[in-house]
Amino acid sequence: MKARLAALAVLVVFAATAWRYAAGLQEIAAVGSRAPDFRLQDITGETFRLSELRGRPVLLNFWATWCPPCIEEAPALEALHQRYGDRLAVVGVDRLEAAPAVLEFRDRFGLTYPLLLDRDGAVGDRYGVRGLPETWLIDADGTARFHRRGAVTFEFVQTMYRQALGRSIDGDGVGPVPAGGHAFDLEHLGGLLVMAAGSGLAAADPSAGVDLAAPESWTVDPRLDFPVHVLARVGDGTGDAGEFWAATTDGVWVGRPAAGGEPEDWRPAGLQGRVVLGLALSPGDRTALAWVPDEGLYRWENDEWTYLETDLDPELGSLALAADPGRPGRWLAGYEEGLLESVDDGHTWRPIGPGRAVFDLYLAGEVLYLATDQGIWQSRDVGLTAEPLGSPMRAFTAVTGSPDGILWALAPNGDLYARDGQGTWQRQGGGPGGAALGAGEPGGMSLGGGEP
Repeated sequence: MKARLAALAVLVVFAATAWRYAAGLQEIAAVGSRAPDFRLQDITGETFRLSELRGRPVLLNFWATWCPPCIEEAPALEALHQRYGDRLAVVGVDRLEAAPAVLEFRDRFGLTYPLLLDRDGAVGDRYGVRGLPETWLIDADGTARFHRRGAVTFEFVQTMYRQALGRSIDGDGVGPVPAGGHAFDLEHLGGLLVMAAGSGLAAADPSAGVDLAAPESWTVDPRLDFPVHVLARVGDGTGDAGEFWAATTDGVWVGRPAAGGEPEDWRPAGLQGRVVLGLALSPGDRTALAWVPDEGLYRWENDEWTYLETDLDPELGSLALAADPGRPGRWLAGYEEGLLESVDDGHTWRPIGPGRAVFDLYLAGEVLYLATDQGIWQSRDVGLTAEPLGSPMRAFTAVTGSPDGILWALAPNGDLYARDGQGTWQRQGGGPGGAALGAGEPGGMSLGGGEP
């Protein structure tokens, strides 16, 4: 009897050892190694195999419906899928949940990228998942190149892609913005879209049916070929009236952009030798405010700039400034932590509105539009409260409108989006998912009073 028990014990130990050995033969994910292949069913019952995506980079995201950071990042993953689905496969792997819960989540957030069911957690175990969400970037040859624990944003994935794969996900660039460049501001003037970027100024006619993602669709201004951060308009801002003021790395300049004809000369308008990262004009009394990092606010009055004593921290970085045309002396300033308000011509400021980074402000009648790190928002009480406007979940550096009621939004990489009369946002040009919505196209939404 003892001999039989001893033999049985040996068999058990042998079986356990063999199981551990077999399990050890399975590939375990590690950056720089081949990503473990797997088969899983998606929420429709179709079988999905990772290796079938070989030839295209894959963003593999482990998540669950109950996970707050997963809920936060899902719209950004959808935005990535819509923008880069032709060059990056976004795949979601739900951990330990049944199909009905995942289906409800998909419908709630309007997700269109593949959602797989890791019901027993085995695939997540092979990828070393400890918490949720976790994301892996796998290159076109099937090698794991990057691993992230925690939520990702649209911009984080753009950076991850460049660092891990050694090239920009945008190829050579978008529109007038080269790969690795940065777009800062966007304005509409006389039927033209004018973009301010790290490479200078460029203008395009969106009603001409051109591909706004193509560099050749833009006329680069040869007179302002250094970084331009902010554009502000003089005059009533409609038709061909007025001029632009440009905040640059060499102070403030005044002129008109080159497009469709010979531009007027740009001329210096003060603060030369300083980097200006904020600029706004008051339409009523011909005053302006300019923000110079590490110094503070300057006020333009009586044809000169004077330093303005304020309670703002000079180390805030950039400020998105705007004057409230309905309340003289009231100014707004967006910055990396939200929105500030001054009701005494810029001397004292208090926080209002959404608690997220605000990069640009556009006033149309009683409605304030905000370009934020989480899409375009709108405020119907001129900044006191705000709500998202259904744009793609990504950072936008600028928002503006055209007289026919179309709302335009600019992303840091140069992507342009337009919002039509039905409230639908669509990227302009540039392959799959892009469109051509001309600024002269009828049916635009009412922005509450036209351009200010």
